[in-house]
Amino acid sequence: MEKFIVPEIAPLFYNGQKVLTINQMSVLFKCEGANIRVAFSRHRKNFVENEDYFYLNYEQLAKFKAANRQFTSVKYNRYAPFSNLASSLYLWAKSGVEKLAKIIGTDEAKLIYSAMQHKYITPVTPPAPKEISNAKLSAREKLEWLKFLIENTDDKKLRDELIQAAFCLII
Repeated sequence: MEKFIVPEIAPLFYNGQKVLTINQMSVLFKCEGANIRVAFSRHRKNFVENEDYFYLNYEQLAKFKAANRQFTSVKYNRYAPFSNLASSLYLWAKSGVEKLAKIIGTDEAKLIYSAMQHKYITPVTPPAPKEISNAKLSAREKLEWLKFLIENTDDKKLRDELIQAAFCLII
């Protein structure tokens, strides 16, 4: 069985909402950013600006970069939330990510879509030792625990539920 690794996604916020960039979604959906851009352009009429996504022009992006300086020093790579060279940027709200996940159709995107449809609020995990289940874990600790469980289960149904829970922590 291939081990599943939950990617680390840097949290970004815009207008008080947690958002994702196309670079981040390409990591989550395990597809190229170009596939997401094409899917969006083909289905653009199904998306509402300032609800499903936010478009930042050059001036707005400059302010966004200034507020997120920790990412501007990162060299552009697949895991960086956005390119330092970008002159505009799309930021995706939860509803937009859900719509794109449905359109993209990779296994990972289907799991994300399914998790969002079920409105997971708290990750579903199998019974844990008393000291872990009673502990107040941070999101990072929960993610590490879920990664461990995903990597060490042979039950496909349970593994899929754990993957959905992990994606819900990320999104």
